[in-house]
Amino acid sequence: VMIAAVEIYLRDHHAEPDLDPPRVAAAHWVSVRRLHALFEPTGHPVAALIRDERLAAIRRDLRDPALAHRSIARIAASHGLRNPSAFARLFRSAEGITPREFRTGS
Repeated sequence: VMIAAVEIYLRDHHAEPDLDPPRVAAAHWVSVRRLHALFEPTGHPVAALIRDERLAAIRRDLRDPALAHRSIARIAASHGLRNPSAFARLFRSAEGITPREFRTGS
């Protein structure tokens, strides 16, 4: 039940740039240590879940034709990743291509 609640919280709050494991733990009235222990059996650390939620939302927005006018940096910032160069490195590391290549399908 707690894992599901945390996952919902991450979906609802992933766009907030200050979202991190201590904030997630505080929102669920548990220690950071307890939060990490809850997710240890899943093999997915909380920080990775935050990152993955943000990247999934960014991928959706990059593929959305209605958002083609928005810059990639603005889309990333709207999902909590405000440093364009750090975002570009993270995206390329996760996807194997640049955000621009992903957006254009190149």
